[in-house]
Amino acid sequence: MDATSDSVSGLNYRRWLQVWNTSGVIFMTIFPEIVLKSRAFFSLKRKST
Repeated sequence: MDATSDSVSGLNYRRWLQVWNTSGVIFMTIFPEIVLKSRAFFSLKRKST
């Protein structure tokens, strides 16, 4: 029982690690674009006023 539960927890841990890595990659690729767009938006707002 303990051995099977250990293997299951190990699989879940690896799966979560994989999901975390992929989500991190997606976040790192999307985040800079959001920052650049928000900066451009705010600079445009300042110029218009």
